[in-house]
Amino acid sequence: MQKTALTCALLVLSFSTAAGAATEAQPARDDEKVFFYGFERDKILANWLKACEDTGDTCHLIWPGDRGRCTQAIKKGDASEGQWAAVVDIGTGSLQSPNKGIGKIGNYDRIDLSTVRWDWFRPGYLANIAAPEQFTEVAEKLEWTGFSSYGGRLEHSDSTHSLHAKFYTRYDEGGVKYTPEAFPTDWRGHSFLRMDVKPEKGQLSLRMACEDDKVAPPVEKRFVVPAGKWATLEVDLDEAVRERHLDLSKIVSFWVFMEEISAPSLVYFDNLRLAKQGVATALPVIKGGPRIPRPTAPMPQAARENIKPERGKVAWAPPVKLLLKTKWDKPVGAIRVWAYDNSHLLLDAEYAEMHQSADGGAHWLPLARKFELPGGISSNAQAASGMDEQGNVLFFGNCGACIYHCAPPVDSMYFRKLVFNGDKWAPSPLYIVGGETRGCSQGRRLTTLPGGRIWVAYRVHERPPLGMRIHAQYSDDGGMTWRGAGVQGALTGTLADTLVGGPSEEGSGERKLFCDPLAIVPYGEHVAVLWGKWSYFDGQRWSQPQPVGAGPLKRPLRYFSAVGCGTKNSSFMLSTNRGLLTWDGAGWKEDESVKEASLSVCHSAQTVKVVGFSVENKGGGSGLLFWRRLADAKWASKEIAAEELPIGFGQGNEGDGFLAVPVESPADYVPVAWTCRGQKWVKTLRVPVE
Repeated sequence: MQKTALTCALLVLSFSTAAGAATEAQPARDDEKVFFYGFERDKILANWLKACEDTGDTCHLIWPGDRGRCTQAIKKGDASEGQWAAVVDIGTGSLQSPNKGIGKIGNYDRIDLSTVRWDWFRPGYLANIAAPEQFTEVAEKLEWTGFSSYGGRLEHSDSTHSLHAKFYTRYDEGGVKYTPEAFPTDWRGHSFLRMDVKPEKGQLSLRMACEDDKVAPPVEKRFVVPAGKWATLEVDLDEAVRERHLDLSKIVSFWVFMEEISAPSLVYFDNLRLAKQGVATALPVIKGGPRIPRPTAPMPQAARENIKPERGKVAWAPPVKLLLKTKWDKPVGAIRVWAYDNSHLLLDAEYAEMHQSADGGAHWLPLARKFELPGGISSNAQAASGMDEQGNVLFFGNCGACIYHCAPPVDSMYFRKLVFNGDKWAPSPLYIVGGETRGCSQGRRLTTLPGGRIWVAYRVHERPPLGMRIHAQYSDDGGMTWRGAGVQGALTGTLADTLVGGPSEEGSGERKLFCDPLAIVPYGEHVAVLWGKWSYFDGQRWSQPQPVGAGPLKRPLRYFSAVGCGTKNSSFMLSTNRGLLTWDGAGWKEDESVKEASLSVCHSAQTVKVVGFSVENKGGGSGLLFWRRLADAKWASKEIAAEELPIGFGQGNEGDGFLAVPVESPADYVPVAWTCRGQKWVKTLRVPVE
């Protein structure tokens, strides 16, 4: 068994049952509210779910999840309450379905949530607590799509969406859903969430959690359950209300993450319930504690004393055309480019290897070591990225995808860098950030500040109809550990009033939430985050969000490129479809002559220069325009390249072409890269900035 099990060390409560020494069944109390009909077969079949198989003492139920094709076993005999309990078979093979080859439910292959491999749960294989070097070694041995939405959740145990959302009460795929009777969503009047668990042969560690209509952070506790005995796991809801502001009137989901078990075993689950204050338990209570801290390792650093950047004026030269070998014979897709100094440049293409140049872009070579990020197809292109003062290229993004709104939070965010040693770039290990995102985070953006602080901003799904909320985090140790910035409302690191409402032109508010722009830029000594509004961080708190621009928006900001104008100034610029907007620290200025341009800022010790690049349609082709601000503060453009095919201007539609400009550039020039529709080449150009 390869250690790819690191990617598979979690199971979101797949129920199954097992025989064993039965404990004396305890009757349910009137002052307790029991979920899922206590896993009692007759009640479930009469009031809730249908059976896929029923052998008398084992019943495989068609359980909510992944297009209505998931099955979950309950078993008669060993129960803490009533006669039936849910059970998971971790590697014993004693709960095999009578149907050979699993079979189908409707038009889909059946997914049996009751039987899993022990390899995924044996001690030491949990990705959540794996050292970065160990995790990276395993990750790089996987197939290129090994971190895609199917099986890529870093702690996840199976290649199905259904395990992400086991107890999401609004999950209604294939007509199988959690009903109010099976899972009540109003928990007011109760002080404890309890569940009885019995691992038959091995000591089990797991996490139990719940959440309300806000995605993060969840209320989550970790438990270690001894083998061979029933025990009651308990989450203190009163504590959750005090510390996390959990809204007991709006509970949405409950889930269990199984982490490790010391031997192959059947694991029983029963009597999931709410209890009022003062209600005693018949079994020993395990109150649980925090999650295992994720181990850290020093981020690799290059010796800086021998690194001397090459600066100075650069001359105009013709573009350099680079032919790329692409995956699956596709066009190159989205591209990105960075430059440390006049000689050293780095180029990334969505469907091709990353390349670097040591002679100003005249010649390009692939990285000596393959560099791909988690997330599957086009993951490099979709990650937030930026270059720090030392020439390291930083990436922050998702480890996989998931069904919107319905997945429990998992450690799905990563950070990785390409470390620059003065001559070339080499990959660092993968660092798992966490992030507690609901499926994919959206609109990820990254920036760095003098002194090394790294900032990221991204949207995460809130519960419908709330839409999405913006989170901001920073790292002061090179990306090894991250923390939320400030407190607004109940959620650490979350900006208040960032929900973008209203329908888009397509009439779908959900679509608009995905398409709205997002940026994070240096602002004074800290940062500002911009979307349809903007807010800045003062070191303690986020400011009250304000509208972008001097007046009301006449139409959505379809395009968004933003740069900070130096940490000495509390100002920034952003280019949109309504023009160039500048905040100078006191008010807004608007210039409609520059629209939909990719902005780049060139820093030197004395000056800060902002320039822009845009695409002009010319019949069936494109012209590439270079914008710069003149002495009279007006903007002027000139064409610096022309193509007979369209340049897609960075919209990311596959095969449409792409224009790439870094947010920050060397003091004397901006590296620009582009490709045209359907092509497998990239052209690069150094544009002097006087």
